Amino acid sequence: MHIYGQHFGMSQRPFSLLPDPDFLYLSPAHSKAATLLRYSIESRTPITVMTGITGSGKTTILRHMMRDLPADTTPILLQNAARGSAEILRWIMQSLGVQYTLHLPQNSLVDQFEGFLARQLSRGKHTVLIVDEAQHLDRAALETLRLMTNINVGKRELIQLVLAGQPDLGDRLRQEDMAHFTQRIGVWTELCALHSRQTAAYIDHRLQVAGAQPGLFTPQAKARIHAMSGGIPRLINQICDLTLVYAYTDLQMQIDRDFVDTVMQEAGTFIFALAGHTDADTAPGTALAKVA
Repeated sequence: MHIYGQHFGMSQRPFSLLPDPDFLYLSPAHSKAATLLRYSIESRTPITVMTGITGSGKTTILRHMMRDLPADTTPILLQNAARGSAEILRWIMQSLGVQYTLHLPQNSLVDQFEGFLARQLSRGKHTVLIVDEAQHLDRAALETLRLMTNINVGKRELIQLVLAGQPDLGDRLRQEDMAHFTQRIGVWTELCALHSRQTAAYIDHRLQVAGAQPGLFTPQAKARIHAMSGGIPRLINQICDLTLVYAYTDLQMQIDRDFVDTVMQEAGTFIFALAGHTDADTAPGTALAKVA
């Protein structure tokens, strides 16, 4: 059990940074994204795109989708795919456990991959390639992925593509020279930060899943956390998790606004540095926090 679990009566750590679909909170935007991803799989949409700022919950949504895939669907998950076209193909083959000859030219790798997809189809299996952090893919890799979605037998396409990435991915796909790619996108959804009430509901939801008693964070504490995090789920998790550690250390059974402020004064710089901000003044929601 984690360090503060017994103190607060929790069976699980509620604010882990690991993407866990068991803790997924479906805000309107997240619910829409989950529904559209499910629709895209069921309707065999060639390319699906999901974008959102860092920490907005893209990977958790992907894990949620993968857990609910039909039994006849084989998912391939590529994470942090900072690769060119040839590297992408080799990584896919490795992920599937498909034997291939080293140093083969790209067209030969494509032939081997098409053969795998055809065998999948003969077994009644459908393949979905899921690329997380897809903003790192270069144009050649994106073109290779697009061409994969053209592989078909009769009227049946052999592979679907799901791309998830930061807003940079959307910016790239909207450029004129990517029109051939975007024309094959059937679903495009975007995740955004949570509103204040959604942040409060998000915190309550995760605490409930973990087995905590209601009212652990006061409404004022949750409002403060929203102001400091800007409603970004990953930052909310970081602030709440560290606040719980401090509360356990001080034998506190409830967390109010003043306690959150105390924790953030001591550790806020560390949290915002992890999020890619040099100091608290550049963090999401900071201006709001100073006015509140």
